[in-house]
Amino acid sequence: MILPRPRVAVFGSANLTGQPAYHAQITELGRQLANHRLDIYIGSTTGLINCFLNGLTDGKSSAENNVNSNTHLVVYGDQRYTSMDNIDTLIHQDDYFSRLSLLCEADIFIVLDGQLGTMAETIVCWNRLQANMDFNRKIIIFGEQEKTKIEFLLDAFVFSKTAYRELVCFADNVMDIVTLMEKSKILPEPVGA
Repeated sequence: MILPRPRVAVFGSANLTGQPAYHAQITELGRQLANHRLDIYIGSTTGLINCFLNGLTDGKSSAENNVNSNTHLVVYGDQRYTSMDNIDTLIHQDDYFSRLSLLCEADIFIVLDGQLGTMAETIVCWNRLQANMDFNRKIIIFGEQEKTKIEFLLDAFVFSKTAYRELVCFADNVMDIVTLMEKSKILPEPVGA
């Protein structure tokens, strides 16, 4: 019996931001997740997400077998994307909200640095987890820009439950992300391990 693949949503800037060292870490994150039988959902193929996709492709091509993570691009309306080269499935939604609703169904969220769209995706997911009292799923923040924004929100607003705060985790490097995913029981053993 094949178990369902854990679902991972990756949010991040469609425009390249950050330093080359950060881009390299995002590429390494893709490599690390490539061979874990995950369903990975993204909303773009450009910017920081492209760095992540490059890592996924490298990781898949270096695998000894062909059982890899699947990558799903979720788009809406006439949204443009640059390439389908690194994408397994294109999922077209009618509008932004149905696209976001699908992304919110992930088992875990990884948030890279981004702009307004990334912030909106993060806040909607966070709010939805709180409203549904769903404290088993986590939002992993990976990037100095996003860390600053989320820390501001945590400091500026009163959260009535500690569990609301604990939905958000901060990662300083790729191994932090891997460890958080393992603790959340999202990251299965690598294929071939």
